[in-house]
Amino acid sequence: MEALLTTVLNARKVFDRGSQTFSLARERFFLVGRPWIATIEAQSLPARSYNHIAFKIDDAEEDACWLG
Repeated sequence: MEALLTTVLNARKVFDRGSQTFSLARERFFLVGRPWIATIEAQSLPARSYNHIAFKIDDAEEDACWLG
């Protein structure tokens, strides 16, 4: 997830909880322009779900967002 955020979205990691255990899970926070994204390490879901991340972009930026 960090590679996707930093290389594709040019995010900047601003916090990494690391091995500190005062939270329920390890967390990292990233800035993507003005919005921020929190990533949390957790157990895999026991079944398939519709969990996902979606981003809205302008039509003119579509070609720049494709990987490949």
